[in-house]
Amino acid sequence: MEEEAVEYLAIGSMMNKTSINMRAIFPQESRAACLKDYELFFGMANGFAAARQAQGGELHGVVHRISKKELAILDMIEVWYIRDLVEVVPYYGENKQPAVKAFVYVFDPAKVEENPSQFAANPPRERYMDILLEGAKYFGLENTFIENNLSSVEFVARKELKDLRVFDPPEGALPEWTVGEMREKDNENDDIVFVALKTKVIRFDLTGGVTQHTHILKRDRGTQWAHLIASKYMYDPKFGVPAKVEDMTDNHHRYVEDMVLDSLIIGEVNNIWTVVASLKI
Repeated sequence: MEEEAVEYLAIGSMMNKTSINMRAIFPQESRAACLKDYELFFGMANGFAAARQAQGGELHGVVHRISKKELAILDMIEVWYIRDLVEVVPYYGENKQPAVKAFVYVFDPAKVEENPSQFAANPPRERYMDILLEGAKYFGLENTFIENNLSSVEFVARKELKDLRVFDPPEGALPEWTVGEMREKDNENDDIVFVALKTKVIRFDLTGGVTQHTHILKRDRGTQWAHLIASKYMYDPKFGVPAKVEDMTDNHHRYVEDMVLDSLIIGEVNNIWTVVASLKI
């Protein structure tokens, strides 16, 4: 029996075909759509998109027809949001389609009330806006909406190469390991994780009750981490999706390494890593 489908109005990165497919979501149909009495809002520290009620407002996005299992994937991703059930009008250019009921994600009012500063307006990142713009143009969102709400948005520019953070190796020569040797070391102890970022093999010691981001480290252990992130989790239109490690440019590797340090190597995790080897490539 075919699973019942639902409509989901994407207004952030899930407007982008590549981004939504990276989440293992493959819509049966995707159309530009308009939602009345809502507006686009960028909030939280990284300026993430959210729908916000606004009388007389007009919000455009991409309405995807997806399965309930795929909707459950989105619920697990969108931990700061809840779903509103709204009525949207899909369209192809000037041709409007019959209205449909669709889910759209809004910041969770209970969380906002508990910590309003966490959800305050903030400019989005340049990479994020590139994703939104690419998706909006691909699916044919109304040009006026794109110009007024996406193209003209102030954003935080990508860091210059000289400002990118790196995992600093210790002084002195490091042993050289193959990918196979790194994976052998990774299999020795469940709480000692090894990953590679280009030619750096990084060891994470998760013993001693470390909890922050450990699920990500254990999920990705033993991998050439930069390629895994760039091809499965973090789409960047500037670089595209690398099919294999060799497809990644040096600059792409550097931006991924910086993202890892900014987003994952925080709090207690910042004290448990060491560069222990150089990867043979």
